[in-house]
Amino acid sequence: MDPVEEQQQELDVLRSIYPDELEELSEKAFNIHIALDTAPVRHLILHIEYPDEYPQVVPTIAVEASDGSYLGHEEDDEGDEDQADGPAFEFEPEDIKALSQQMVDNAEENVGMPSVFTLASLLKEAAEEMYGDKVKEHEKQKEREILIQEEKEQAKFRGTPVTPESFAKWREGFRKEMGLDKPADSACTKLTGREIFERGLNKDDEEEDDIKDTTEGVKDMTVGE
Repeated sequence: MDPVEEQQQELDVLRSIYPDELEELSEKAFNIHIALDTAPVRHLILHIEYPDEYPQVVPTIAVEASDGSYLGHEEDDEGDEDQADGPAFEFEPEDIKALSQQMVDNAEENVGMPSVFTLASLLKEAAEEMYGDKVKEHEKQKEREILIQEEKEQAKFRGTPVTPESFAKWREGFRKEMGLDKPADSACTKLTGREIFERGLNKDDEEEDDIKDTTEGVKDMTVGE
């Protein structure tokens, strides 16, 4: 079949599949606007240009990020984040480059047959998977941050592990604080002169009582005889 005829047949099929998404730029160049099933919705453009020999050669392929305005889906990051369950991400230049290369690789595998519909389907699938990976990585990072914070909070209650060395240091400080290792105060152990005098009198009285008791005992023994 003539390449031009094959190109026209493929375009007719694409018009029926993408009535709103297909943007024809010329007889040989067009864009397919793709809305991704992401939260929030992100948009990409698959740009295709037919070489004269297509599909016997790879078409010119380019992938671009879009704001969705062609489909009437202008992106509002602030509003999208309010509606989405998670954070909103954009496709970075390196993401677009990786997606473009993936499309070229697939087109090379399908040389000899019309492949634009396959490319559009693959782009949607690959981009959604890439976006999902971004969300998962963000969630993992949040989990790591939460674990770090929890570890810090738990450390406050664990204290310092007790070792013989740490206990000895604590005991020394505690006894010093309580004054348990101070030498006995001489004022507390030595008697004053008054105390000595009073204790001396008490001792004399006790001795006098003992003498009286002994004397009385002797008298009683004498009288008895």
